[in-house]
Amino acid sequence: MRRVTDVTKYAIAIALIGTAILPVSVCASSDVDLAEAKQCFRCHSIEADRTLRSPSFQSIARKYGGQDATGAQRAKLSQTIRKGTPEKGGYHWGRMAMPSPDLRPVISDAEAARLTHWILNLR
Repeated sequence: MRRVTDVTKYAIAIALIGTAILPVSVCASSDVDLAEAKQCFRCHSIEADRTLRSPSFQSIARKYGGQDATGAQRAKLSQTIRKGTPEKGGYHWGRMAMPSPDLRPVISDAEAARLTHWILNLR
C-alpha cells in the first residue's frame, strides 16, 4: 500500500477548496450576467458610492434589510424587479421611476427571485 505524502495531502486540500469556491464565484458571475442581460446596470450600480440614476444595489440591500430581510421584504423587492414602479405594482423610492415591464426585458419570477437573493447578499 502506498503511503500518502504531505504533498499529496496538500494537493487534495487545494482541489477540495477549489471545488468548494468554484460554485460561489460562478454563481456570483452568472448573477451579474443576469443583471446585465436584464439591463439593470443602465440605471443601477453595485457599489453604494457609485449612484447612477437610481439607488445602488448595496443601497437597496440596506433598505430591504440585506440577508436578514423578511419574506415579505423579499417578495416586495422581487415584485418591484418584475413590475417596476407603483403604478405597475412594485415599490419605489426616489425621483427616478423604474421603467415599466413593456420597456425592458421580461423578467420571470425565477429570475426576479435570483436577482433579489443576489442583491440582498451584497455587502
